[in-house]
Amino acid sequence: MVLLSSLFTEFADSSSLFHEAKQVVYQNSRGKVWLVGGFLYRHLAHLLHNSPPPDCDLDFIVTEREPMLKLPSDWREEHNSFGNPRLVSSKCRIDLIPLNNIYSILQRGLSPTINNYFYGVPLTIQAMAYDLQEQNILGDGFWALYQKIVGVHNLKFAEDLATKQGKSVEELVKEKAESLGFTPIL
Repeated sequence: MVLLSSLFTEFADSSSLFHEAKQVVYQNSRGKVWLVGGFLYRHLAHLLHNSPPPDCDLDFIVTEREPMLKLPSDWREEHNSFGNPRLVSSKCRIDLIPLNNIYSILQRGLSPTINNYFYGVPLTIQAMAYDLQEQNILGDGFWALYQKIVGVHNLKFAEDLATKQGKSVEELVKEKAESLGFTPIL
């Protein structure tokens, strides 16, 4: 995981767009901050396997968000389907997700921890996070990244996501794998 952490940290340090997004998140949160989701695993897949690079659509889990958001003048606030703030500029989109408002954690009645987040992600490739303060990759999704595979990590939440998107779990896995140039594991 040291290689992945170094690769992503090098990118993060050199990207003005990521730096701007990080500043917006830090202005509007307290405690720990983790980057999760497609931007992280797609960027790592791009660096390791030359998969297509991700759009600037970032998902940050935060220990706590500020009650009143402070945004630069070229940013606006919207909300995602779970009611969490979505911060939007002409260049980037950020979902700001408080750890205590993550669907899979709430559904299972668990304490809000990053490890409990990992256990509830639908797909194997999603079971990782980049800790911004420690500058390292956490979780076990890295093995799917290295092996270039996508499979089901949590069946219940994979079924929920597939239903929400109007497809089967198999279609969900296959589409995600194909978008990365990976092999689906069904």
